[in-house]
Amino acid sequence: MSMAHDVTVIARVGGRMKQRCTVLAIYLAIASMADAQPHSVPPDVVSLHRAVFERPASKILPEADDAQALARLYAEGIGVPRDAVLACTLFDLAERARVNESRGFEGLRLQQAAQQQRAQHCDSLSEVERQWAGRALSCAVFGLARGTIVELGPDWWIEFVNGDTVRVEFGGKDVERTLAGGGFLCPTSHVVLFRHATLESSGNAGPRRHFLEVATWQPRCCEAVGTRALTWRLYEVSGTDLRGVAQEQMVEPGSIWPVPSTRSGGAQFRMLDSGEVEYQVTLDVRRRGRIGAAAR
Repeated sequence: MSMAHDVTVIARVGGRMKQRCTVLAIYLAIASMADAQPHSVPPDVVSLHRAVFERPASKILPEADDAQALARLYAEGIGVPRDAVLACTLFDLAERARVNESRGFEGLRLQQAAQQQRAQHCDSLSEVERQWAGRALSCAVFGLARGTIVELGPDWWIEFVNGDTVRVEFGGKDVERTLAGGGFLCPTSHVVLFRHATLESSGNAGPRRHFLEVATWQPRCCEAVGTRALTWRLYEVSGTDLRGVAQEQMVEPGSIWPVPSTRSGGAQFRMLDSGEVEYQVTLDVRRRGRIGAAAR
């Protein structure tokens, strides 16, 4: 038995693969995702993210000024990666928030300005990009770029689309799947792990098994405001099928901005003679579990 520690990540633009990079010692590569926006992120950027995306459940919309200020940063790439789609989402949020403000002359002027800003930053997007921007209103995902691809084998890969949706392509077939289960990545999350793990069989243990590991930080809501959760989830991939098989979670006080240090570079696996798989993943403590044998 052995587990492969390589992954091939492909950046695909406009439906075509443009860059390919094989990364060894994958846990180091994935840990770097969490460090991509390090603790050097300017305090105003951190506070704006918190104000817009970590608001209490009683506050349906953020303050328009906060959403507008954060939208400008993403539109111009100041302190954050430039992201025209997320800028559109935030200008849309700002416009919605302006509608709820006072209706005096100044309120109407601000509402009109917000409408113009949303149109300026959204109308120039493609139809697909506008759909992504609309999806981000209820499912904003950070740390994982749209179009990120993890290769599983020849003519077989998983592409992150947006929100909680991935596309699995196998043997020329293309199917969209959701990372289902309790809004795993929604409404706001920062992904720190997205990798393919392969487990080789031995003896009569069954065929090689393929897994997708995803770990994400999310702010807790409602009575748990002011806390954050790190959730690790494991999916088994077979052809175009994607099935959740394990989950572990830890909760602690704090915000997801700036991104907390990642406690896990992914799980370790061991295939048993029965065909079952044991895993061990470290969050706050070591978590262990067992996955049933693959269907034959």
